[in-house]
Amino acid sequence: MKYHEEPTRRLPESEFDVVVAGGGTAGVVAALAAARTGAHTALVELKGYTGGLAVEGGTALHSFYNLWKAFPGVPKRQVVRGIPQEIIDRLAAVGGTSGHAEMTKGFDYDSVCTAVDTELYKLVTLEMLDEAGVALALNTRLTGAEGENGRIAGICAESHAGREFIRAKCFVDCSGY
Repeated sequence: MKYHEEPTRRLPESEFDVVVAGGGTAGVVAALAAARTGAHTALVELKGYTGGLAVEGGTALHSFYNLWKAFPGVPKRQVVRGIPQEIIDRLAAVGGTSGHAEMTKGFDYDSVCTAVDTELYKLVTLEMLDEAGVALALNTRLTGAEGENGRIAGICAESHAGREFIRAKCFVDCSGY
Protein backbone atom coordinates (compact mmCIF):
# COMPACT_ATOMS: atom_id res chain seq x y z
CA MET A 1 0.00 0.00 0.00
CA LYS A 2 1.20 3.50 -0.79
CA TYR A 3 0.97 6.37 1.67
CA HIS A 4 0.86 10.12 1.25
CA GLU A 5 2.59 12.30 3.80
CA GLU A 6 0.87 15.59 4.57
CA PRO A 7 3.07 18.64 4.96
CA THR A 8 3.37 20.13 8.44
CA ARG A 9 1.20 23.19 8.89
CA ARG A 10 0.54 25.83 11.49
CA LEU A 11 -2.86 25.75 13.19
CA PRO A 12 -4.81 28.63 14.68
CA GLU A 13 -4.56 28.43 18.47
CA SER A 14 -6.93 29.51 21.23
CA GLU A 15 -6.64 29.29 25.00
CA PHE A 16 -9.18 28.72 27.77
CA ASP A 17 -9.24 27.96 31.47
CA VAL A 18 -11.57 24.98 30.96
CA VAL A 19 -12.47 22.97 27.85
CA VAL A 20 -15.33 20.48 28.07
CA ALA A 21 -15.43 17.69 25.48
CA GLY A 22 -18.99 16.57 24.84
CA GLY A 23 -22.24 18.51 24.89
CA GLY A 24 -24.60 16.00 26.47
CA THR A 25 -26.26 16.78 29.77
CA ALA A 26 -23.05 16.12 31.75
CA GLY A 27 -21.01 18.35 29.42
CA VAL A 28 -23.56 21.16 29.53
CA VAL A 29 -23.66 21.06 33.34
CA ALA A 30 -19.85 20.94 33.58
CA ALA A 31 -19.43 23.88 31.19
CA LEU A 32 -22.08 25.95 32.97
CA ALA A 33 -20.55 25.24 36.38
CA ALA A 34 -17.08 26.22 35.17
CA ALA A 35 -18.21 29.39 33.41
CA ARG A 36 -20.35 30.51 36.33
CA THR A 37 -17.32 30.38 38.62
CA GLY A 38 -15.51 32.78 36.30
CA ALA A 39 -13.49 30.32 34.22
CA HIS A 40 -13.03 31.16 30.54
CA THR A 41 -14.81 28.06 29.22
CA ALA A 42 -15.32 26.30 25.89
CA LEU A 43 -17.51 23.33 25.02
CA VAL A 44 -16.61 21.15 22.03
CA GLU A 45 -19.41 18.95 20.63
CA LEU A 46 -19.39 16.64 17.62
CA LYS A 47 -23.07 17.20 16.81
CA GLY A 48 -24.71 20.48 15.91
CA TYR A 49 -26.69 20.66 19.15
CA THR A 50 -26.46 19.96 22.87
CA GLY A 51 -28.28 17.34 24.88
CA GLY A 52 -26.65 14.04 23.93
CA LEU A 53 -28.70 10.96 24.71
CA ALA A 54 -31.40 13.01 26.43
CA VAL A 55 -32.35 14.38 23.01
CA GLU A 56 -31.12 11.65 20.66
CA GLY A 57 -32.77 8.62 22.22
CA GLY A 58 -36.22 10.07 22.83
CA THR A 59 -35.60 9.22 26.46
CA ALA A 60 -36.89 10.72 29.65
CA LEU A 61 -34.60 11.50 32.54
CA HIS A 62 -35.25 8.54 34.84
CA SER A 63 -34.37 8.40 38.51
CA PHE A 64 -32.26 11.49 38.09
CA TYR A 65 -33.69 13.79 40.70
CA ASN A 66 -34.58 11.61 43.67
CA LEU A 67 -33.25 9.08 46.10
CA TRP A 68 -34.69 5.64 45.42
CA LYS A 69 -37.00 4.44 48.13
CA ALA A 70 -35.50 0.97 48.37
CA PHE A 71 -36.58 0.31 51.95
CA PRO A 72 -40.09 0.48 53.40
CA GLY A 73 -40.70 3.62 55.41
CA VAL A 74 -37.81 5.57 53.91
CA PRO A 75 -39.14 8.85 52.52
CA LYS A 76 -38.22 9.98 49.06
CA ARG A 77 -36.16 13.11 48.74
CA GLN A 78 -34.71 14.98 45.82
CA VAL A 79 -30.92 14.67 45.79
CA VAL A 80 -30.04 16.22 42.44
CA ARG A 81 -30.72 19.94 42.30
CA GLY A 82 -28.53 22.79 41.11
CA ILE A 83 -27.98 23.18 37.38
CA PRO A 84 -29.85 19.98 36.36
CA GLN A 85 -32.95 21.20 38.21
CA GLU A 86 -32.46 24.67 36.70
CA ILE A 87 -32.63 23.08 33.22
CA ILE A 88 -35.93 21.41 34.17
CA ASP A 89 -37.29 24.66 35.64
CA ARG A 90 -36.38 26.57 32.47
CA LEU A 91 -37.97 23.84 30.34
CA ALA A 92 -41.16 23.97 32.43
CA ALA A 93 -41.34 27.74 31.93
CA VAL A 94 -41.49 27.29 28.13
CA GLY A 95 -43.73 24.21 28.13
CA GLY A 96 -40.88 21.76 27.54
CA THR A 97 -41.69 19.46 30.47
CA SER A 98 -44.42 18.84 33.00
CA GLY A 99 -41.77 18.20 35.65
CA HIS A 100 -41.03 15.11 37.66
CA ALA A 101 -43.77 12.48 37.34
CA GLU A 102 -44.03 9.96 40.15
CA MET A 103 -43.41 6.33 39.21
CA THR A 104 -44.83 4.10 41.92
CA LYS A 105 -44.78 0.80 40.05
CA GLY A 106 -41.05 0.18 40.23
CA PHE A 107 -39.85 -3.34 41.01
CA ASP A 108 -38.13 -2.53 44.29
CA TYR A 109 -38.18 1.25 44.35
CA ASP A 110 -40.29 4.30 43.68
CA SER A 111 -38.84 6.93 41.41
CA VAL A 112 -39.61 9.80 39.08
CA CYS A 113 -39.54 10.13 35.32
CA THR A 114 -38.98 13.55 33.74
CA ALA A 115 -40.12 13.64 30.13
CA VAL A 116 -38.76 16.55 28.09
CA ASP A 117 -39.43 18.11 24.69
CA THR A 118 -36.12 17.31 23.02
CA GLU A 119 -36.07 20.33 20.70
CA LEU A 120 -36.79 22.72 23.57
CA TYR A 121 -34.12 20.94 25.63
CA LYS A 122 -31.58 21.78 22.93
CA LEU A 123 -32.75 25.39 22.79
CA VAL A 124 -32.83 25.92 26.56
CA THR A 125 -29.37 24.45 27.13
CA LEU A 126 -27.89 26.48 24.26
CA GLU A 127 -29.44 29.64 25.74
CA MET A 128 -28.02 28.84 29.18
CA LEU A 129 -24.53 28.26 27.74
CA ASP A 130 -24.74 31.54 25.83
CA GLU A 131 -25.87 33.43 28.94
CA ALA A 132 -22.92 32.00 30.88
CA GLY A 133 -20.46 33.08 28.19
CA VAL A 134 -19.38 29.57 27.18
CA ALA A 135 -17.60 29.48 23.80
CA LEU A 136 -19.36 26.82 21.72
CA ALA A 137 -17.68 24.69 19.07
CA LEU A 138 -20.52 22.63 17.59
CA ASN A 139 -20.07 20.24 14.66
CA THR A 140 -16.48 19.91 15.85
CA ARG A 141 -14.52 16.67 16.17
CA LEU A 142 -11.64 16.18 18.60
CA THR A 143 -8.82 14.68 16.57
CA GLY A 144 -5.89 14.60 18.95
CA ALA A 145 -4.28 15.74 22.15
CA GLU A 146 -0.83 16.93 23.17
CA GLY A 147 0.67 16.47 26.59
CA GLU A 148 3.22 18.40 28.62
CA ASN A 149 4.63 17.31 31.98
CA GLY A 150 2.24 14.38 32.32
CA ARG A 151 -0.98 16.26 31.60
CA ILE A 152 -3.05 17.28 28.60
CA ALA A 153 -1.89 20.69 27.42
CA GLY A 154 -4.08 21.05 24.38
CA ILE A 155 -6.34 19.36 21.89
CA CYS A 156 -6.69 19.41 18.14
CA ALA A 157 -10.20 19.99 16.87
CA GLU A 158 -11.59 19.93 13.37
CA SER A 159 -14.76 21.48 11.96
CA HIS A 160 -15.96 22.71 8.59
CA ALA A 161 -13.90 25.84 9.25
CA GLY A 162 -10.73 23.76 9.46
CA ARG A 163 -8.38 22.51 12.16
CA GLU A 164 -7.36 24.37 15.30
CA PHE A 165 -5.38 23.79 18.48
CA ILE A 166 -7.04 24.59 21.80
CA ARG A 167 -5.00 25.00 24.99
CA ALA A 168 -6.53 24.89 28.46
CA LYS A 169 -5.58 24.65 32.10
CA CYS A 170 -8.22 21.95 32.60
CA PHE A 171 -9.97 19.48 30.30
CA VAL A 172 -13.22 17.72 31.21
CA ASP A 173 -14.10 14.56 29.27
CA CYS A 174 -17.88 14.27 28.94
CA SER A 175 -17.69 12.72 25.48
CA GLY A 176 -19.76 9.65 26.37
CA TYR A 177 -19.75 7.16 23.56
